[in-house]
Amino acid sequence: MGILIVLNPSGGVLSWDSALPFLGAVMFAIYGLLTRMVGRDDSATVSFFWTSIVGAITATVLGIFWLQPVDLPDVPLLLILCAGAAISHFLLIRAYEMAEASSLQPFAYTQLVWVSIIGVLFFDERLAPNVALGGAIVVAAGLFTWWRTLQKARQAG
Repeated sequence: MGILIVLNPSGGVLSWDSALPFLGAVMFAIYGLLTRMVGRDDSATVSFFWTSIVGAITATVLGIFWLQPVDLPDVPLLLILCAGAAISHFLLIRAYEMAEASSLQPFAYTQLVWVSIIGVLFFDERLAPNVALGGAIVVAAGLFTWWRTLQKARQAG
């Protein structure tokens, strides 16, 4: 419900241009479920290795046509970006190995909040009321899901 309020479907947001982010969200959800399934048999290190190899090959095949040289002053920032991405990817795989995807997914929705904060602080964007309300609903739903998971764990244990 919160995401629908953010998207404001009557405001012309839903178009063919919105298909790519929607496809990205679907693929991220599939990735989470498949990573959780694979995590039952393989360690996070094995999953990290194979997703990195497949990702590198795919990015190379698709991106080779737009290859540009990297300016020397940008190399340290690029290395920091790569290290941060690798560490966060491994930790995400590890989280899916340790917990149910359904209990982790609400935390992924908080990206909406972070993107909004970054947009307002660094890019001088305005936070529309529907985005604030929808974001609050998404965060509240995530916290409720987390609380409910804790309650079920206490009852079981």
